[in-house]
Amino acid sequence: MGEDVSPFGNRMDIMWAYRQAYQRASQIKAAQDAFCGKAEAGLWNSIVDSFPEAYQYEALVDVLRGRVKVCVTEVTCPSSGSSIINL
Repeated sequence: MGEDVSPFGNRMDIMWAYRQAYQRASQIKAAQDAFCGKAEAGLWNSIVDSFPEAYQYEALVDVLRGRVKVCVTEVTCPSSGSSIINL
């Protein structure tokens, strides 16, 4: 029953992919926070790389920051609001 997930593997594969994506987004968020912490403290000489970002994980980083809410079902999702991702 439910949706056909066979093109993407099985449900365990999908959950593993979610976990990997959230882990990578968490690492990017931590690197961004460290970068901004150095910039805010005026430690410009200690910043050797550019701002860490990966567009593939940008939405998940925003979820981790609390800027975007994830809604799994239409039944429980509010109908308005621009910062909601429906899955």
